[in-house]
Amino acid sequence: MALYDRESLKRITDQIAAEELGWQAGRNSLFGLSDAELARRLGFMPGPEDEHLTVRIARAEQQRKSRRRVAPAPAAAPSSFNWQNTTVGGVTGNWTDPIGDQGSCGSCVAFGVGGTLGSRAAVTMNQLPDQSGPPLLSPAYLFYCIAEAQDGMNCATGWWPSSALAACVSTGPGQGGVPLWSYFPYTACDQSCVVTIPWQGFGCTSSQTFTDTDDMKAYISGTGPLVGTFIVYSDFFAYQSGVYSPLSTAYAVGGHCINVVGYDDGTGAWICNNSWGTGWGMSGSFEIAYGVCDIDDSMLSADGIVQALS
Repeated sequence: MALYDRESLKRITDQIAAEELGWQAGRNSLFGLSDAELARRLGFMPGPEDEHLTVRIARAEQQRKSRRRVAPAPAAAPSSFNWQNTTVGGVTGNWTDPIGDQGSCGSCVAFGVGGTLGSRAAVTMNQLPDQSGPPLLSPAYLFYCIAEAQDGMNCATGWWPSSALAACVSTGPGQGGVPLWSYFPYTACDQSCVVTIPWQGFGCTSSQTFTDTDDMKAYISGTGPLVGTFIVYSDFFAYQSGVYSPLSTAYAVGGHCINVVGYDDGTGAWICNNSWGTGWGMSGSFEIAYGVCDIDDSMLSADGIVQALS
């Protein structure tokens, strides 16, 4: 059975209405792709010291059955916050990294981590990102120079965020960090590390892992976006708008990494930027219900933004 074609879209749409879920499905840029191609739009795999993906899938299954809810934000944090529309240094606008497109390659971790670092760099520079352009930093560098060359991962295997964030940590010239997109533009294929030398970019000095949703919300509203991971279900590819939660008949297809840019207690959702291009979802973004798909199991930060040089 195809994950996302005309027949499955009708079935998904009918079932959303029957189950009274708060999201809409429709045709998007992934419509009609083969199941194998859709699988390559994922790419998160746990690191050597992390829980196995099957453990996270099992937890997501329990959440899907129980429809667990996450508590509202603590009093110290606002009830909603969104880096797509906020004011920094007197400038109001979208401070998130522009939406990227990983294409047919399991490089979502490079986009999720690069997007978080890029957003934090934009805020540090007090300069709004150009939403009509590519992401600020090079996911190609993270994936082809670090994931493939260092960790032996590729488009078919995916990668884990902790290794990507470790590569972002910069301790001086030539010591970590990620170059700007222009020094290594992204193409969705396994390739050699061909970054232009010398390069300029950004790095961070440290990273944190958050496992408490109160801490996640406080960080997002007070500091910046976070790297998130979750379990993708078969109906998610058809997402168009609204607050997503999986259908009762949907099934897990793999892990995915994204950029968590906000939250809303009113709708009970995390607000996220994806890496499937602007022709998917809400111009590349989506909202996902608290407590589903293991989305709030943990999130990671990029702290102490610094300029980086090769």
